[in-house]
Amino acid sequence: MGYLKVFHPYIERKALLSDLVCEKPSFWVVSSLIPIVGGVALASFTEASFNWVGFGSAMASNLTNQSRNVLSKKLMVKKEESLDNINLFSVITVISFIFLLPSAILMEGIKFSPSYLQSAASEGLNIKQLLMRSLLSGICFHSYQQVSYGILGMVSPVTHSVGNCVKRVVVIVSSVIFFQTPVSLINTVGTALALVGVFLYSGAKRMKSKEEDRGDEEEEVKDYHTTQQNKEISKDSQWVVLLPLGRRKRREVVMGRAFVYVVLGGGVAAGYAALEFVKRGVSSGELCIISDEPFAPYERPALSKGYLLPEAPARLPSFHTCVGAHEERLTPKWYKEHGIELVLGTRVKSADVRRKTLLTATGETISYKFLIIATGARALKLEEFGVNGSDAENVCYLRDLADANRIVDVIHSSTGGNAVIIGGGYIGMECAASLVISKINVTMVFPEAHCMPRLFTPKIAAYYEEYYMAKGVTFIKGTVLSSFDIDFNGKVTAVNLRDGARLPADMVIVGIGIRPNTSLFEGQLTLEKGGIKVNGRMQTSNNSVYAVGDVAAFPVKLFGETRRLEHVDSARKSARHAVSAIMEPEKTGEFDYLPFFYSRVFALSWQFYGDNAGEAVHFGDFSGSKFGAFWVSKGHLVGSFLEGGTKEEYEAIAKATRLKPAIEDAAELERLGVDFALSVCQKSVPAPPQPAAEAVGGLSLVLDRPVYAWQATAGVIVAASVAAFALWYGRKRRRW
Repeated sequence: MGYLKVFHPYIERKALLSDLVCEKPSFWVVSSLIPIVGGVALASFTEASFNWVGFGSAMASNLTNQSRNVLSKKLMVKKEESLDNINLFSVITVISFIFLLPSAILMEGIKFSPSYLQSAASEGLNIKQLLMRSLLSGICFHSYQQVSYGILGMVSPVTHSVGNCVKRVVVIVSSVIFFQTPVSLINTVGTALALVGVFLYSGAKRMKSKEEDRGDEEEEVKDYHTTQQNKEISKDSQWVVLLPLGRRKRREVVMGRAFVYVVLGGGVAAGYAALEFVKRGVSSGELCIISDEPFAPYERPALSKGYLLPEAPARLPSFHTCVGAHEERLTPKWYKEHGIELVLGTRVKSADVRRKTLLTATGETISYKFLIIATGARALKLEEFGVNGSDAENVCYLRDLADANRIVDVIHSSTGGNAVIIGGGYIGMECAASLVISKINVTMVFPEAHCMPRLFTPKIAAYYEEYYMAKGVTFIKGTVLSSFDIDFNGKVTAVNLRDGARLPADMVIVGIGIRPNTSLFEGQLTLEKGGIKVNGRMQTSNNSVYAVGDVAAFPVKLFGETRRLEHVDSARKSARHAVSAIMEPEKTGEFDYLPFFYSRVFALSWQFYGDNAGEAVHFGDFSGSKFGAFWVSKGHLVGSFLEGGTKEEYEAIAKATRLKPAIEDAAELERLGVDFALSVCQKSVPAPPQPAAEAVGGLSLVLDRPVYAWQATAGVIVAASVAAFALWYGRKRRRW
């Protein structure tokens, strides 16, 4: 009757989820369970036998086990219960011991040696060895249960049971491989059928996930449109107040609310801070995120890449944080489930760090115990430089989703036309690539001698400029915009340059830099490098206030100076570090960040680590697709750049830059190139100590371990490999 346990998923899905947690089963998910259940039943089938007592006991075991899983999951997702998976498992273990102890005493009596030990002694078995193996078995089973509950905390009960079925298949296959267990044709067919069922179940779950994603997207769009209907324009300061409305009822304006933690800003850093808070056990209702955008935090790099593509463009909710770091996607539903308050479409007009309060444009006061400033930066506008016509409808900037939507609309009306990009930095280069793919003629204008002047050397820049020109992009360097020609519809028709050139334009994209959003805290917090100065714990001059991302100027330990880094990687990691410093201050050290920049356009992909100070030593084939540069300052490596590298090579230049090895011969460094970084990494890793070995029959055997230990180890490796493949496959399908 043991094979009846494969019905766990069906009992969970049909009998328990609907009744206990009111979850309606999807037809395709239910159908996909058939080959899993049938396959595992066939794989574990040995001989035909039946009795009603065994059948009833097996089904009762199924029902009680799956009831435990479903009810446990219900407690895990109810944050007010404050029971995570480990605590819940501990409570259940204690309760089980209390309930089972009387039965054990009744059946066994009170005696020092259990019956199975007495029986073993009578058979002449080694009691010491039996006790050790029993202890090992107990430890392994306890560890298995803890891992099982940990997984249950991350997936649904049905997925948990499907994984349990797959575990049975792995055990069967391992026993065949390592113990030569006899297997019949029906067992083989069952194993194959179960594995096919797992892939079908995975597909069915993805279908259901996409349907939920569409629902989330529709909810966000509805909220966005309703907030647009609620705009109030202040005549004095010309700010816009967005009052977000729910799907079913209006959100009442509350005059004052208090939270333990408040994140001000809804960009990338806010999303990663939220995930870190949840990982570190924040309670429901303690965390609030305030954003002037009507959307939950999302990955901004997508705006200049996938969002602008003409075919299969990226759209929310596919690129909510934190998919950019290959972690879970935080949709509005996720924040609600974890008790995180999202105050969206709301601008904060003043802050008082002494009183620990924020005043929103709606008149609400929000107080906090700890504040994380993640306000980011705003794009510099042409009107700040006195350029007439810079407010034309086809003049675009790119900083948030509203800007990206405007660019998309202008692209649709400009296909086959001309675009002028003002600026030769990140935004200019990445937008140019997207416009070329949309079949728009692109001209880039900037005053510097080459593109990406803050990072690229002239030699590196020349390679990318030639590549872009081969794609049809025109570069005009050493001059700037002076004015626009505007038609009677208020659209730019031409761009006039200071050197007298006139460029026809159906659209203009401006990327001339950013300015950190620090105005709320000027005069209250110490500013430096244009941003808010923080220490190595991301803490400002006020102990209860932290700053992260583009707005934060923090000490870079590697170079012994304070810097403000404008990149998504810095935003992600500084946000996580700030949360760690707040939640676990005694365990959190100084933020030891290695400056990192990267870009992926067309078929190109480069990464840069460290600092581009000192002498640049180029290496590789600049006529091909793989080359790079090292920067040497005061005799040490301080920066590395690589185009077209492998994962191992990128990791090597990062590690070599952090180690700052001494450079004695620049010519040798140029000759070795990326091999130098690889050799530095190999030298920095000490050789692992070799285990004691003894020669037996001409072979070297590590220690004298029993054979079954190696077989068990191999079985664990097989199971871990299957799990790793499943995780990789799932994330690959969800990657944006």
